[in-house]
Amino acid sequence: MLFRSVSTLVRWFPDRRGLATGMAIMGFGGGAMIGAPLADLLMRHFATPRSVGVWETLLCLAAIYLCFMLLGAFAYRVPPEGYSPGGAARGAATAPGPAASFTPAEAVRTRQFWLLWVVLCLNVSAGIGVIGMASPLLQEMFGGRLVGSDLPLDSLDVAAKARVAAVAAVAAGFTGLLSLFNILGRFFWSALSDRIGRRAVYTIFFAAGILLYAAAPALGRAGNVALFCACFCAILSMYGGGFAAIPAYLADLFGTASLGAIHGRLLTA
Repeated sequence: MLFRSVSTLVRWFPDRRGLATGMAIMGFGGGAMIGAPLADLLMRHFATPRSVGVWETLLCLAAIYLCFMLLGAFAYRVPPEGYSPGGAARGAATAPGPAASFTPAEAVRTRQFWLLWVVLCLNVSAGIGVIGMASPLLQEMFGGRLVGSDLPLDSLDVAAKARVAAVAAVAAGFTGLLSLFNILGRFFWSALSDRIGRRAVYTIFFAAGILLYAAAPALGRAGNVALFCACFCAILSMYGGGFAAIPAYLADLFGTASLGAIHGRLLTA
């Protein structure tokens, strides 16, 4: 469903491909903000002394998702051949696209496809690595300083459960903040790519990413919690942006006729 919706959007908005795909994939990334609390609410509703309500929750979620997917499937329409938005002009930095669309088999035989595959693999590996280790990373790096103590994490009095729990709560909040920047980055960077070009945006990702990763240990040793968190928030925004701008980049390079299939193959990264 994601591939098809992205493919349809870039056809309707050929002059704002990055903005269109960014909004779609921002929703894809932000779905957990609705789905996770909803799943928790349903499990508590269906819970009994003999069951935690998992299978009932999954059935309810399946029915909800089915309704929304059918609505999308029946509502989506592919624009007519040669469609152009009325009065819109393509941005100077946005590539006009190939003269003819590539098939998936033709696209995977090009050097550009595999270069983008490597770019996406590195971008996603870095972003998911940070998301997976965000909470323990902050706790191990700053320990008691997160709650006004100078003691490292392993020296905190375990008996003082409130203080230990407060450290964990701050670290969990950091993880939520990273998720927010992940979502916002999908919109911001992909929309920016319409103005300055896809290649320029990915160049920023790699140049700024190297600097931010190199600066993070020094910020941690200096005890600067705010700058340390800001550093990783920027990294996560670029992770989300790299994930969101890639469909528009593919459309620029290979056309829109088989974009969904080409995008799916690229996501093996």
